[in-house]
Amino acid sequence: VAQPAGNSMEGLYLTVQDTAGKSRTVIHPDAMATARPGWNQWKIPLSEFTSAGVKINAIKSMAIGVGNKTGPTPGGTGLIFIDDIGYGRPMP
Repeated sequence: VAQPAGNSMEGLYLTVQDTAGKSRTVIHPDAMATARPGWNQWKIPLSEFTSAGVKINAIKSMAIGVGNKTGPTPGGTGLIFIDDIGYGRPMP
């Protein structure tokens, strides 16, 4: 995750859903993730999804969101870049 300076501080989250409709949303642990300049890595253990019953061998969709997923409000400003999404074994 990378972003230019000047972004508003908003939460960042990732939702993964499998073909059976099971889903899990993981919230970035750093509440300032969208406001930190430069590239920042976010590693999420697959156990975050499997513990909720999501079948990682049958992923249907993935959504990355900014803000409060359950209570969205308009008004955030800024720009983020997302690059190099990986799945599977951890990178060295």
